[in-house]
Amino acid sequence: MSLKEKIENNLPLSILSIVVVTSLAVASGVYMFTKDLLSDQNESLKIAMDSLAKENELIKNSIKDKDEIILKLTSEKQNLKEENLSLNSIINSQKNNISNLDTKNKELKNDYEIIMAKLNILTSIDKEIKKLEKKEEKYRECHYFMTPKPQEILTQCQNDLKYTQEELSKLRQRLPY
Repeated sequence: MSLKEKIENNLPLSILSIVVVTSLAVASGVYMFTKDLLSDQNESLKIAMDSLAKENELIKNSIKDKDEIILKLTSEKQNLKEENLSLNSIINSQKNNISNLDTKNKELKNDYEIIMAKLNILTSIDKEIKKLEKKEEKYRECHYFMTPKPQEILTQCQNDLKYTQEELSKLRQRLPY
């Protein structure tokens, strides 16, 4: 058999081998391309995972910082509440003090008004006493330095003297001292 016959008889086998070799080459190329592509994607995924891990760490730190800030703010809030209670207590105490001072002030005003009323009474009594003392002195003069006059005048002067002395005695009894 000649080479030609051999080739013709084996042609389907040759084509098959060419197809198989071509398929293997294509599959090898696809495998290499896919391997390179997957390798690149794997590298991108590693970078993305590293980036996500860093972001995750930053978020954890941020949450931890926020928790610390929340704790500090809660503590400050509690301190402010306590300070507010203390200030309210002081304010209430001061209000009570002011109320007590107002009461004392009213009492002092009442006492002052009473004292002024008593002083006015004493002043008027004193004026009456002075008037009566002048009358008494006048009547005494009338009694001692009287020239002979009718008995009526003398009796009238004595009566007036007696009345004036009684009035003077009553006024002196009303004096608080």
